[in-house]
Amino acid sequence: MSITAIAVQVTLVLTLVGLSEGLLEDQKKRSRALGADIIVRAPTSSALSMSINMPAGILGFIRKQPHVAAAAGAEVQSTGFLTTVTGIDIDDFSNLTGGFRFVAGGPFQKPDDAIIDSYYAAQHKLRVGDSHQILNRPWRVAGIVQPGMLARLFVRLDVGPLR
Repeated sequence: MSITAIAVQVTLVLTLVGLSEGLLEDQKKRSRALGADIIVRAPTSSALSMSINMPAGILGFIRKQPHVAAAAGAEVQSTGFLTTVTGIDIDDFSNLTGGFRFVAGGPFQKPDDAIIDSYYAAQHKLRVGDSHQILNRPWRVAGIVQPGMLARLFVRLDVGPLR
């Protein structure tokens, strides 16, 4: 009985460590794909999700700093276990990252449009034009992009996930 209890505990610890390292590695790859040299987050934000947002005036301050070529803001909101939706200004985001690589569809056309990555589309069986509930609100899939660019779900920053 004791050996089984110890084995279960060791297995749980190894699983937790593996999951944590995998999530952090995924976040690191997504951040690296942005092409940004520095990502500024609120000091109280989590390493796994940037659920605490900073005042919008910070972006203007950062843009005025010497040697800053481009800056873009994002609003990130958790939609559930390990999933977030990210509000972006697509022009600022494209200027910073070089833009999305669309697999289908295109950029936002209407306020209720969302852009998703191909992994999320396959997981939820979504295609361009489909409606999808995000944060208790329907969004139309405007575009499907290659995965690995900051997040899996994007909406317009001026509409934002929290508005």
